[in-house]
Amino acid sequence: MKRFIVCVALFTLAQLSNATDLRGRVDGMHGYAPAPFPVAGIQVTIFVGQSNPYGGINYIPVANVVTGPDGMYYFRNIPPGTYVLQIGGTNYPLQVFPQAAQDIQAVLLRY
Repeated sequence: MKRFIVCVALFTLAQLSNATDLRGRVDGMHGYAPAPFPVAGIQVTIFVGQSNPYGGINYIPVANVVTGPDGMYYFRNIPPGTYVLQIGGTNYPLQVFPQAAQDIQAVLLRY
């Protein structure tokens, strides 16, 4: 039993050592603003797709955050892979690479 626990702990540490911290920003734009501005309070969710027995794909949430007053959002310890990033109800493809940190391209919401 002790050996099993050690193996699970080592596997978990190996997974986390490959995990990536993500950083992104949400900006807004409307006709009354001279330039884009940071948007606070926008929900940002990462989903992973899993095949179901019926030949389709189920999207399962992996992590969820809300943008701060500066429009920034952060995810910690996301394993490398292919995901869907949902910002304010719109989906974007997301590829997470095995590195310490990764910036996600800013998203511009139009009002």
